[in-house]
Amino acid sequence: MSTNRIMSPDHFIRFVDNYARYSGQFHVEHHDEAQHTLVLFHNLGSKWSLYLEAFMASALEASLNVTARTQRTDQSVALTFSMVVTGDRLPNGLARNGKRNSVKRINGKRAAP
Repeated sequence: MSTNRIMSPDHFIRFVDNYARYSGQFHVEHHDEAQHTLVLFHNLGSKWSLYLEAFMASALEASLNVTARTQRTDQSVALTFSMVVTGDRLPNGLARNGKRNSVKRINGKRAAP
């Protein structure tokens, strides 16, 4: 069984939702129109907003190679992002449109694209 996992926008949104639910420190709303928008609401002040903004923007960039546009208030953080970015492929095998690229395998090993 392979331990390789593919990160997608849905996985990232599920991660944020689970983090919010189990930490109890904020709640999240997801709006999926032309772009994804995650709005994180809390009552912990401006420093917590700074933390959430930095943490979530860094996690999004590290996991999906996408830079979010952010907006911050003392009680909320909004991250807006799209999977349509320049280039053909993300390092983890996702196409820039968020769909899985086909991966060729040779002798059970991933071949170069």
